[in-house]
This record gives sequence, structure tokens and C-alpha cells, in this order.
Amino acid sequence: MRDLYVSKAAFDAIKAGRPAPSGAVFTMEVYRAKLDAAQNPEKDAQGRLIKDGAPAVFVMEKRTGWGGEYAADIRNGEWEYARFLADGKRFENPDMKACFECHKRVEGADFLFSTDRVKAKQ
Repeated sequence: MRDLYVSKAAFDAIKAGRPAPSGAVFTMEVYRAKLDAAQNPEKDAQGRLIKDGAPAVFVMEKRTGWGGEYAADIRNGEWEYARFLADGKRFENPDMKACFECHKRVEGADFLFSTDRVKAKQ
């Protein structure tokens, strides 16, 4: 389960059909779904999955000049990635290569999977 938060400048730019600006931040909290005794996901009264435990927190930030140290086959423009624990401490020695490889697939959307969802928000 994921909750996505987007900085206002990034939100406004994407809504207007522009790439996210330098300083854009996307923060994603990832939760496990609560399981019942039979290991089936539990749902609330509205039929939504119930979060269980503390989240893993992933941050994607864009800054002018970032990314130059990465090879062209992995570079995601000027985006950088980080992973944090629920207490706010940075995950030690994270291998963020998987983030770069996955987001490379959406290069034409400024390396963002969430562009359509942001555009659809009021």
C-alpha cells in the first residue's frame, strides 16, 4: 500500500503539463497490508486495505546539476533517490539502482509514474 505526497511546485508544474522543476520532491510511504489469521488482507468498512506497521519511506528529489555521476544508461535526468526508516533516519547503504532502472522506463514522463494521477487531482 502506498501514500504519495508531492511538493506544491511539482504539483503545479505537472498540472500545467510541464516537467517537475528543480526542488521538486515526491515522498512515498509504503505499508504492508494487515493480514487476518488466514493470511488474507483485511479491509475496512469502505473496502480498503488496512495499513499494518510502520512505513518504509522513499523520496525522489530533483535538483539542477544532480545526476551527472551516473552513466547514461541509468541516469534519471536530475533526479536522486533515498530511502528512510519510519523514524526519519536514512536507510544505511541503500542500493538505489533498482529505483533508477525502474524509473528509466518512464523517461518521457520526466521519470515519474505518477504524472497522470497528479494531473487528475483537483
